[in-house]
Amino acid sequence: MGIRREKNLIIITKDTDFYNSILISELPPKVIHLKIGNMRLKEMHEFLNRIWPEVLNLIETKKLVSVFTDRIEGV
Repeated sequence: MGIRREKNLIIITKDTDFYNSILISELPPKVIHLKIGNMRLKEMHEFLNRIWPEVLNLIETKKLVSVFTDRIEGV
């Protein structure tokens, strides 16, 4: 995981394992956790385009951003 921090990379995932590990890790990589369920590709693309500026804004100061269909939360 060192290279993720060194290069300032962000993990984007729908996998809960990343969500759980970031909460207990002292120096975790930043994670955007998509909790949006199943969507058609076009619908997901439109949704992400609409909310992406807010996600990027939150990830600047938070280590974890959870994206739901009705809200966005940062920890």
